[in-house]
Amino acid sequence: MKITNTKQQIAVSAASLIYEEGHDYHSAKQKASLGFSEYDIPKNVEIHAELINYANTVAREENTKNLVSQQQIAIEAMQFLSDYAPCIVGQLTERVASPHAIITLHLFASTHEDVMFFLDTQSIPYEMDEVVLKMANGFMQYPSINFLVDETRLELVIFPNERSYKIAPISSITEKAMKRFSLKKFQKLLQRTEKSGL
Repeated sequence: MKITNTKQQIAVSAASLIYEEGHDYHSAKQKASLGFSEYDIPKNVEIHAELINYANTVAREENTKNLVSQQQIAIEAMQFLSDYAPCIVGQLTERVASPHAIITLHLFASTHEDVMFFLDTQSIPYEMDEVVLKMANGFMQYPSINFLVDETRLELVIFPNERSYKIAPISSITEKAMKRFSLKKFQKLLQRTEKSGL
C-alpha cells in the first residue's frame, strides 16, 4: 500500500492500533498523531476507511478466521434475544473482525430490567454499564449489558420499545445515522458478501 501523505500515515497507524490493540478511535488518533501538526490529524471516517483496508489486506487471514466465529456468535445472540428486536451495529457489519472486537447489539424493551431478568433466568452472568450516544435531538444515555461469549465481548444497548427510538443514533465515525441490521438483513448481507467472494 502506497502512503501518499502525513494524514494518511496517521490514519494507517491509528487503524492498526484499533485492529491490533483494541483502541477506540479517539485514543488511536491521539497516539498515532503524537508529534504531528493538528492539521495532519485525519477524521474518523478516514481512519475507518484505513481500518477496513487493514482488515482486508494486512490482517486478511486472521480477519477472515475471526469473521467466521464472530458472525456466528452475532447470529446466535440475535436469535437468542429475538424478543427484543435486536439489531447489530459496528465493525462486524463491514467485515472487520479484530481480535479485540466488541459485538454490539441494539435491543428494544419496556425496561432494561426485562432483559436482565431474561438473562438471569438463563443463568448468564453479566455486567451493567451505560453508553452515551448522539441522537437527532442531542446526546442521550442508555443502559448497556455486557457479557462474554467464547471470549468475545457482547454489548447489549437497551433502547425504549417506542417508535421514536427505532431511528438509529448518529455515528461518531460518519456523523450519519448508524447502520443497523436486523437478523434477517444481517443474514442477507452475509449471503451477498459470500456470493461476491469478499
